[in-house]
Amino acid sequence: MNALLIEDHVPTAELLSRVLRRSGIAVTRCGDAESAMELLLQGSQWGNFSLILVDIGLPGRDGITFSQWVREQRQLVQPYLVIVTGHGREEALAKALAAGANDYIEKPVDPKNLSLRLAIAKEHMASHHERQMLRSQLDDEQEMVGVLFDTAGAFLVAFDNSAQIKKFNPACQNLTPKADLNGESLYESLFPEPEIQEIIASGLGSKAPDSGEFNVEVIHTGKNCPQHVEWTFRRISRRPDESLWIASGADVTSHRLAAEKLARAAERDPLTQLYNRTHLEPALEEAALLCNGEATSAVLCVDLDHFKTVNDTAGHAAGDEMLKLVAATLVSTVRPSDTIVRTGGDEFVIILPKAPPLQAREIAERVRTSLAALAFTVDGTSFSITASIGIAMMEPNRPAKDILELADAASYSSKTKGRNKVTTSNQKDFQTLGEAETPEDRLWYQRIVTAIDYHTFDLWLQPIIALSTDETAFSEALLRLPSSSGWDSPASFLHHARRHNLLVDIDRAVIDSALDILQTHPTLVLSINLTGVTISDPRLPEFLRQATRRTAVSPSRLIIEITESDLIHDIDRVSMILRDLSREGYRFALDDFGEGYSAFACLRNLPLEIVKIDGSFTNQLAIGSPNHAFMKAIRELTTMLNISCVAERVECQSDLDQVRALGMDYAQGFLLGHPEPLHPHFSASRNLAPNHPPAAILRSLSLPA
Repeated sequence: MNALLIEDHVPTAELLSRVLRRSGIAVTRCGDAESAMELLLQGSQWGNFSLILVDIGLPGRDGITFSQWVREQRQLVQPYLVIVTGHGREEALAKALAAGANDYIEKPVDPKNLSLRLAIAKEHMASHHERQMLRSQLDDEQEMVGVLFDTAGAFLVAFDNSAQIKKFNPACQNLTPKADLNGESLYESLFPEPEIQEIIASGLGSKAPDSGEFNVEVIHTGKNCPQHVEWTFRRISRRPDESLWIASGADVTSHRLAAEKLARAAERDPLTQLYNRTHLEPALEEAALLCNGEATSAVLCVDLDHFKTVNDTAGHAAGDEMLKLVAATLVSTVRPSDTIVRTGGDEFVIILPKAPPLQAREIAERVRTSLAALAFTVDGTSFSITASIGIAMMEPNRPAKDILELADAASYSSKTKGRNKVTTSNQKDFQTLGEAETPEDRLWYQRIVTAIDYHTFDLWLQPIIALSTDETAFSEALLRLPSSSGWDSPASFLHHARRHNLLVDIDRAVIDSALDILQTHPTLVLSINLTGVTISDPRLPEFLRQATRRTAVSPSRLIIEITESDLIHDIDRVSMILRDLSREGYRFALDDFGEGYSAFACLRNLPLEIVKIDGSFTNQLAIGSPNHAFMKAIRELTTMLNISCVAERVECQSDLDQVRALGMDYAQGFLLGHPEPLHPHFSASRNLAPNHPPAAILRSLSLPA
């Protein structure tokens, strides 16, 4: 695909060009409308550009008049027009859209939003091309028109030059309360809006040749409303006494709704419907703009206390219900202008624009007391809900990353003080950020370093079942740290490891341990989780090569899991590293797929073999539910990309039946097996006959003693 970019602001033009090229689109740039018009009219250049992006505020002829000029060239193939406009120029934008622009994007340009717009444009152009193919078949003989009118699923109406309807097909009756349209006015019956009438009248009065046509999209409010219909008007007869026109309408409602749904899903957490991490940075930047010389905005980090206890005691489904209750409470507690983002399993960030320190503290205390007042009961067991909250004030020119780390550190400080507290960071924290500040933190540091030096980390295995054979295809190796009371999961110590820059050392210990297991168990295939710090480390490839040579383990037996959140800021570098390793036989899986729109960029840019769909989608999978629609769409997409799918957090027979019906390749969850330490006689056999009761399934999947 080729695009023509008309933009006089060089930085914006360069940004747009980069995003377009990443999307596989070749770019030709012009600095003004006049040079673009001259280029388009040279020989056959017009047909070379299926997409045109034009700045609304160009010098000389602006984007609106340029759009009008393009649409006036009806004898030529019409491109997809996107207006680039500044924020707050709604009136000019409305004129541009009325002049024939298909879409718009605001400055400053958000690359993610632009990528979404480009995806919609490609879909639109593909759909338009498909309709053109259909219309070319309607040029045969007139006697075929009657058959097509009666049988076509599209909306079809024939009318004369005075806009009097001559014939219509039954589908058109869904767009109007009138039963019989023959002899009626096209405008009064189907297009009562003055703006649409003006566009149609202009098209009908054009002096375009026989092959000319024009398009207009209309939202109809008839029987099945609202319906988005894209109409194509075409003159099929030029008799001296009368012209005959055909208007064919394609129902694009599902496309429009899908685009809107995709836009919402791109920045919404599917479980709580709060914003997800993809919205965090833009929201922080917007709040930072309000800091004019002094800290007037604040960031809260809200970390639920003892949430793991609910998951371990009552199950993930109960944990999900608690998270939904917490999310609803947060929404009802903060101000309408505040932004709530779910950043992790039990972690939330609340951005408070125009909130001085005292007000930020009041809001944080209100959040804390509102959560503490909640009552959450599961099967007669009551759980308290409290949170450790940290506050950081935003300052001009202070990176958002620093503000988040300060708020996170303040939240951690609240936990060390006994939990269910609010702690405010201060200016001194900018100098001490990242240092061990408490005896507990120093104790964790010593435990982690000891585990690294003396190889006392352990890997527990959880089976991942191939639904085609009901046998274990591979196992996920989950990190555990021994303690006096049992075993600690990474959730307990990764925060401390990150503060002391120990993540790479831990990941290398995981790689070594996994390869040792594979060396002594030649039938096993393991997946391991590596942090973004390690994945983007240029030393990773050589470390992996040395480790696999040491153990003589084939790289294909080690699947490396990475998460979208770790890649969002460094996907280009990670892509280069992973592609090099993929060529050597290493395999990669994307974990927690579906948390944000950038997951789709990962599918396109990374050499992935497997995606693991986030467990929050596995619950409530009834046919017709949003989760069911999402998982079905992802399965269809991954099938086209030749990528396998794992459904995570399968905890009951109903979940298993649904993911099997959706055509998932693999399933993982407590129903199929809990994480357990490796036993010498580990068996890969798994019996998942559908008629087995859940208890029997669990017994059949348990690792032998």
